[in-house]
Amino acid sequence: MKKIIVVIFLFSFFLLYQKTSEASKIKYEIHTLEELSFTNNPRKVNLISERKNVLVKLKDTNAYSVNHFPLRTDYKEYQGSFYSEQNEERYHHMNIRYDGIYLSKYAPYIELTYENTSIKKMEEALERLSTYDFVENVYVQEDFKPAQVERSSAIHYGDETVMSEEVAPLSLSENLTGQAIAVGLLDGGIVDTTHAMLTESNITVRREWYYPETIGEHATELATVICGQRGFAKKVELFSVELFTNPISEMDWLLDNNVTVTNISVGDGAYGTYNSSSAYFDYITYKYGMTIVCAVGNEGRNEQYVSSFSMSNNCISVGEQAGTGAAATSSYLTPDERVRPLIVAPSEHYTIGNGTSTSGTSASTAYTTAMIALLQQYKPTLRTNPALIRALIMANADRMSENLEYQSNGFAERCGVGLIDLERTLENVDNYISFSNNYAVDSTFFQQHIVFGLESGVKCRFASSYLTTMTTTSTPIKSDYGIYLYDLGERRIFFERSNEKDCYEFGIHTTTYAAQYTAGVYLNGSKAIDGTETIYLAWSFS
Repeated sequence: MKKIIVVIFLFSFFLLYQKTSEASKIKYEIHTLEELSFTNNPRKVNLISERKNVLVKLKDTNAYSVNHFPLRTDYKEYQGSFYSEQNEERYHHMNIRYDGIYLSKYAPYIELTYENTSIKKMEEALERLSTYDFVENVYVQEDFKPAQVERSSAIHYGDETVMSEEVAPLSLSENLTGQAIAVGLLDGGIVDTTHAMLTESNITVRREWYYPETIGEHATELATVICGQRGFAKKVELFSVELFTNPISEMDWLLDNNVTVTNISVGDGAYGTYNSSSAYFDYITYKYGMTIVCAVGNEGRNEQYVSSFSMSNNCISVGEQAGTGAAATSSYLTPDERVRPLIVAPSEHYTIGNGTSTSGTSASTAYTTAMIALLQQYKPTLRTNPALIRALIMANADRMSENLEYQSNGFAERCGVGLIDLERTLENVDNYISFSNNYAVDSTFFQQHIVFGLESGVKCRFASSYLTTMTTTSTPIKSDYGIYLYDLGERRIFFERSNEKDCYEFGIHTTTYAAQYTAGVYLNGSKAIDGTETIYLAWSFS
């Protein structure tokens, strides 16, 4: 009898433990500064009494990325077929209640919506979802309409407003128009293609029967900066799509249209939070080689955190530049000391017609997106290589002012590496080397370098960049690669950088004597994922 009681007790304990484990898959995302992380929120009863969106992250059984098949032209179609079939199959295994559903075409995600559903029924659905072995996480999201990253108050009016000289591209880029480059614009509305500054632009907007897209003034302004009559990449094909809650279906549409760089100048209300959307953008960048450019926001004066989208590890985060430094309105704070923004771009004097111009980090991000489109036109291999784009932009950024102070981590507060410089980047577009770490997961040694013979008085800028993967958990899985510069003969180290929070490093040094200088990358800690990791090291000398 005692044996039976003991067995029953152990079995009950096992069931209890199993249920607790499964329940931990459910993550409530709350867009307030007081609750910056994923937690099982005690207010969940109130949260799910209204319309809610549930994002189901499935376990990924396909670890390949575009870097594994750089020459395969049908890679995206192959991956799309794989995930479409897998998501459909897993969906049919789910015996759950929902009001709406969308199956991702290019990633292991399923989106569910609930309206007029009782709390009890939705909780039952969430609990059932968490019991499936192929479900990794279940994110309960607030139903929200994305807010544009507001422009700063410095909006200029006047019929004679023109592009300032420091904003306009120079000699090498004069013949670049963005021809054959597909650019995505993910915003709180779609572009007004009848706008006077856009009548000659090549713009496609998404219009779906199941969702009434709305024309957005903000999206239209950004389009004029990118490809308007006075835009910087006039010949790109711009694909405009309205964001609603999470970006799954919107990014599917952009991938369908072969977009290689996407502008995101909106926020989801979750400031300073690495959330499910941040993780999803990391996944798309790693998997398909799409470069994603995000505005950090204009909350610097209020010491506000950056937008959650710009918290993505694989994106290029952009702040605004005014005068000789970053504008005070540019957000820069993160709860875990990540470097944001990575780079700044001009934020003023962008003519949008009718005697008005736009400014702020939204405009800076649109400018950066246009510059990347020109880079991709100039060097086609950059169209699927966001890590290399980031390294090249970092290594060739302009310091803006000799008074700009770089911190011990190599970056300047509010400015990152400095002002994006297309001309210098084009001149040095081949100044890089890639290192591949093929060692097994958990290995602890990797070091590669390159040697330069430099004279005295040379200003050196080095930048490294690599991507994180989102294959197994809701937090980034990343190795930590540092960079260094030293003189082996004299045994002198000029800088050594290792920022474990981000996927890039930066260092600057002016030589004081002629010597053989060694620059390289190294693994700090252990390798986090199996398979090949590629680290790019780029440089510029002046």
